[in-house]
Amino acid sequence: MPHIEDPWKARDAWRYQGVFAKGQRFRGAFPGIGIGFVAFLAYSIYEDYVVPKQGDAKH
Repeated sequence: MPHIEDPWKARDAWRYQGVFAKGQRFRGAFPGIGIGFVAFLAYSIYEDYVVPKQGDAKH
């Protein structure tokens, strides 16, 4: 860590480095959202194109 004259800045500097950097803060905010979206999309496609519809049969 570079030498900082202000002691309050030195105590606060860790918040903006490493895993707490601006680009890394929200990276883990929504774990699994990508996998969930792909699973929802795959199920929607399966339901629309593979499974026969129940209301299509004429009586």
